[in-house]
Amino acid sequence: METSNRESGSLSLLLVEDDAEACTLVARALSMKFRQIRLLTAENGALGLELYQEHRPDIVLTDIKMPVMDGITMAGKIRELHDHAVICVLSAYCDAQEYRKQAEGLDVCHFLPKPVDYSTLFAAIDDCIATVAKRWS
Repeated sequence: METSNRESGSLSLLLVEDDAEACTLVARALSMKFRQIRLLTAENGALGLELYQEHRPDIVLTDIKMPVMDGITMAGKIRELHDHAVICVLSAYCDAQEYRKQAEGLDVCHFLPKPVDYSTLFAAIDDCIATVAKRWS
């Protein structure tokens, strides 16, 4: 089934981050760097999953440790809905082998550390955009 993003030719990214300040900073940086991307934000995995189901964004960028539903659980549920979803993790827990192993089991595209290194984040999003473009063609 065609997604609305594909039909309109625009890309969308869902940012799921419970820290309001971090969410604002990352969202602002992404909006400035990737002006062509429609950005959606959620403060926890449950809201992120709802937004994913409603808007089917092309890329999901999520934190791991959040209230209500963590990012790994949300990513798993998204993967059940859409096995080719492009998911990236942005977390302070990148050194925790348990989280890394769970993320790899969900075929996460990138596992990025906090604090955010924007050049690394931008390179990861560029890679995700290329992945999405290949799937559209």
